[in-house]
Amino acid sequence: MQEGRWQVGKWFGVFGLAATASAAITGSVIGAIQLPHLHFTVWLLVGVGFVLALTDLSRGGKTPTIRRQTCATWWRTRGPWFAAIAWGIDLGIGLTTIRVTSLYWFVLAVLLLGAGAPTGALVLGAYGIGLTFGLALGLMILSRRDAIHANLQALQLSYVIRPVLAFALIIWCISTVITR
Repeated sequence: MQEGRWQVGKWFGVFGLAATASAAITGSVIGAIQLPHLHFTVWLLVGVGFVLALTDLSRGGKTPTIRRQTCATWWRTRGPWFAAIAWGIDLGIGLTTIRVTSLYWFVLAVLLLGAGAPTGALVLGAYGIGLTFGLALGLMILSRRDAIHANLQALQLSYVIRPVLAFALIIWCISTVITR
């Protein structure tokens, strides 16, 4: 029993390292792009933030997303080590898989407007760490009896998380307007 937990812990650690590294590299690249910072850029960003948040809150609204998930069969077909690394890299990049809230896109927009490579790496590196902790939490709270449908259980949690993150985005937009 103890050996099995140790093995899962190693796979989990590998996933976390891969997710954090790929997220940090993605953030570094996006932060290094640095679009021109014009006078109205912050106001444009606030407007986009409000639109994205309201889209997330609306009943029929959909977050801009790519309808692709990581390959669920890698564990079985390629083995746990490959799966842990590949899932970590794929989810850490963040651009290539499904998004359930717009906050991720908004963070990328902020990074594009002059964050710089180190800040981009730090911000999206934190996202990679958050993915790792989110996976740990999900493993602890999702039903083990119905592991096959764990992804559907996790998706149901997005109905709770989505409005919380949308309100966080609205609060950021309002605080930006107030402090300008």
